[in-house]
Amino acid sequence: MNNNIILSIFSSALLLWAQTSFAETTTEVSCYAEIKGEEITLDGTCTLNGPDNWEKDDEFTIILMTEKDQSDPKYYFYYLRQIKLLGKTMWSASVNGGQNSTHAQNFLGDDFDIHWDKSGKTRGVCWENDQHLICFEF
Repeated sequence: MNNNIILSIFSSALLLWAQTSFAETTTEVSCYAEIKGEEITLDGTCTLNGPDNWEKDDEFTIILMTEKDQSDPKYYFYYLRQIKLLGKTMWSASVNGGQNSTHAQNFLGDDFDIHWDKSGKTRGVCWENDQHLICFEF
């Protein structure tokens, strides 16, 4: 009887930990992204999907997705990542191949800097390197 009670308490605690540890947020945000000098890939409203309180984590992945239909030639989504390696924080991004693409297979680099949006388009944060600018409301 005591073993069943202990097992029940342990199972409940594990379930609560799992629900809070892997909780995700999905939010509608202003977004803007471009391949510098070539193409604006996001401009308007996007869906942001990421872990709760991602901005406080050492490592995270955020998905920033257009609201366009997958068959639209301007259908883009980005994976934005922050990782820590040997005490150094790095930011990277990947993007899908456009229309009807289901994976963010195009790696854009791990040389991104993060800064507040200077353009005022999103009132948020930006991932930026020499070739790409990806911003979203925060």
